[in-house]
Amino acid sequence: MRRGSVATWTLTITRNLAIDALRSGDQFHGSGGRAFLDLISSERLPDDAAAMSESVAQARSALAALPMDQRRAIVLA
Repeated sequence: MRRGSVATWTLTITRNLAIDALRSGDQFHGSGGRAFLDLISSERLPDDAAAMSESVAQARSALAALPMDQRRAIVLA
């Protein structure tokens, strides 16, 4: 059996929880809530993207410095 990545699994769970929240939440009933959701931008600001890139590089570097068993435990968690 082939398994997907942890990131894909986490994003799928997050997406499903968000859909459930939207369907059951009173604050989103009617057109006002939906119109507001359409205004939210999913684009990152350049500063945020740069900081995220730096953080990812630091995390990868820190993981690479760990022994294999510890690295595996962190990645699986």
